[in-house]
Amino acid sequence: MNARQVIVRSLPWIIVFGVLVVLLWPDSGIHPRDARQEVCLSNIRSLGLALLMYADDNQGTLPAAAVWAGDATLPYRHTDETLRCPADKAAYSYAMNKNLSERKLEDLLQHEEVPVLFDSTQGKRNAHDSGQSWPVPPRHPDGNSVAFAYGNVRCVRTKPDFRVRWRKGEPRAEGGLP
Repeated sequence: MNARQVIVRSLPWIIVFGVLVVLLWPDSGIHPRDARQEVCLSNIRSLGLALLMYADDNQGTLPAAAVWAGDATLPYRHTDETLRCPADKAAYSYAMNKNLSERKLEDLLQHEEVPVLFDSTQGKRNAHDSGQSWPVPPRHPDGNSVAFAYGNVRCVRTKPDFRVRWRKGEPRAEGGLP
């Protein structure tokens, strides 16, 4: 058999092998930077759900902002690893909107627009403020991770409005009573 016959007979196998390599190559198309963003969104989603489950078990009331990442949500989350964003060097990466501290969710207007948890630069457990620790520039390619009171989670580039409107009364001042 000459070289030409070997090439002609091997060509279909080379093509099949090439197609299989392209189809089965372990490349998801997500770059490491994007993967960190997805893990962060997953973490903040888990923490947001832990807060909502806490509220569900406590007559619709969210925990005190000073203990949200401690004993309040411990029964509802699997590990402390969810308290850290992989794109952050600090041990703790998220803060709770302090305007929601010990408040009933049923009294809240516009759940889908009110941030409950967000990427924070405080770097401490149970961090809470009214958006003052919002990372600038954003921590991820698509912005900072935010969990909203309705349960939805997304990355946003611009800082959301941390003021809260309640069913009864005017917007609550930062840290003040209604």
